[in-house]
Amino acid sequence: MLSVLNSLKVKEQEDKSAVLSLDFNDIPEEMKKMCHEKLLEKKMHHEKHGHQHLCKEFSNVEILKGELNILINKDKEVEKITLAVEGTQKDDLNNPHDMNLQAELRLAW
Repeated sequence: MLSVLNSLKVKEQEDKSAVLSLDFNDIPEEMKKMCHEKLLEKKMHHEKHGHQHLCKEFSNVEILKGELNILINKDKEVEKITLAVEGTQKDDLNNPHDMNLQAELRLAW
């Protein structure tokens, strides 16, 4: 699990802020497998209890590319977190469908 930290990239900005980024292609395969297994566990748990959930849609997605970015301001506070994931998912008839997830969290201090 600590191997993910080795995949993080840090880019300092002129205003003394920094961007931490993680490209999913740089994550070790065993970590990708572990994350996928966790999604499947969550999916089964929610299905068992009849809950609606995001895990259902993304549990069998083959991720083609993804990136996580964290913007840290000059005061060392997290300002924004963005996540972008693209992949394909096969339906019950084994037809591929493009999937795209984009999320952004902004924090005000």
